[in-house]
Amino acid sequence: YYWLGHTHRHLGNGDLALYYAKRCLESAAYSGDDTLIALTHDLLGRTHYLLGEMNAATEFLKKAIPMLEEAGRSHEAGMSMSVLSICASHTGEFDLCPAMFQSAMQIAVSQEDLQLESIAQHALGKFHFFEGNWSEALHRLHKSNSIAGRMGERIVEGFNLFFIAQISFL
Repeated sequence: YYWLGHTHRHLGNGDLALYYAKRCLESAAYSGDDTLIALTHDLLGRTHYLLGEMNAATEFLKKAIPMLEEAGRSHEAGMSMSVLSICASHTGEFDLCPAMFQSAMQIAVSQEDLQLESIAQHALGKFHFFEGNWSEALHRLHKSNSIAGRMGERIVEGFNLFFIAQISFL
C-alpha cells in the first residue's frame, strides 16, 4: 500500500494517495512496523500538503519527524522538515520555519543529498516569500531551481518558477 500511495502522490492523484496511505497505516499499525508507520505519516503529511490541506499535513509531519529520526531515515525526516516549514509558512507559524530549515539543510549537506537541499532551499524561499523578503526569496528559489534543474526535478522547478513569477509581478 505504501508504494501505491507514494506513486499516486507523485502522479498528482491525491485522493488515491490518501486512500492507499491510510490502508498502509492500518496494516503497519497491525504489524507493529515502526519504520513503515513513520514513512506512512510522512506520506500522509506530504499528500495533504499537495492537496492544500496544511493543518492535516502539519499534524502528520509533526508526528513523522521524530519517528523517522528514530528509525534512521534521515532523508525522509529532512523532507518532512522541509515540507513542514512550507506548511508553517502558509499557516503563519513563521517561528517554526528556521529551525526546520536548518535541520533539513544539515542533513542535506552531511549526506550530500541534492534532492533534499533543493526542497529545503525551496522551503526557505517560500518562507521569505510569505514574510515579504522578496530578494532573499528569489535567492533561495533560484538556488533550489538550479539544483532541481540539474537533477531533472520538474515538479520542484515548477513550484519555484510559480513563486518567482509571482514576485516579478509585485
